[in-house]
Amino acid sequence: MPAVKLHREDIRVEIDKTLQSLDIEAHTAASIRIILHTNLDRGRAENFIGNDIRRVGDYVRRVLEHYGRLHSHIQSVQKARTDEVWQPLFKQLQAWAYSFLLRKGFVPGPSTRAIAEECATEAAIRILDAHFPYDTDFDPWAHTTVIMTCFRFFRDGTKKSTIPPNNLVELDEQLPNLEDSDFKNQDDRNVLLQAMLGLSEARRQVIHLHYLDDVPLTEIATLMGKSAGAIHSLHFNALQDLRKILSKNRDNT
Repeated sequence: MPAVKLHREDIRVEIDKTLQSLDIEAHTAASIRIILHTNLDRGRAENFIGNDIRRVGDYVRRVLEHYGRLHSHIQSVQKARTDEVWQPLFKQLQAWAYSFLLRKGFVPGPSTRAIAEECATEAAIRILDAHFPYDTDFDPWAHTTVIMTCFRFFRDGTKKSTIPPNNLVELDEQLPNLEDSDFKNQDDRNVLLQAMLGLSEARRQVIHLHYLDDVPLTEIATLMGKSAGAIHSLHFNALQDLRKILSKNRDNT
């Protein structure tokens, strides 16, 4: 017979019964109850309990154990917000974001580190205000927050959610010596300038500043009044457009 799906109200009643049976202080029990009910309302508790009402007790004890071990740390992160806690934590958030971006095809270097810092900053804001569920350790939870923030970065249009097989390094290699040339060769400049006519104004400006004026992407963000992520997106999409334009031009010659 198929398993009967538990109703949340049944789980809620079992949570309260389990808490009443445990020998813990009333203040702690009240705090744990709020955490458990929030986890239930957000659909998180069911991931651990499934359709087995007997697992509710295990879940309550799991949250209680994590609460006893992690509560002071969570308070220092979300309430006290001391530099001693946040400086190493923010470095770790940046490292996680940077590593994730590299796995998604970003080119190692300052521009990707700037994007990682932007994602880490957004993740830090989320961590400050988030409900910590106490059914997991802090590091896996914070790491997941960083990854989800990176995905939101992709979704919101500052970066495509998937990288084509030709990543940014390969895209650069398709262009006329963009990374290595100072464009003293007039032929190279003419090829690039001609292709740039097919770009939007913003993408053309990024390419001109970066490759012809040798301005780092992080400085271009300041000059154009945009975020580092937005500049990276313009750069990425401009390279894609240039690659198509140059390929079409070659086919027509």
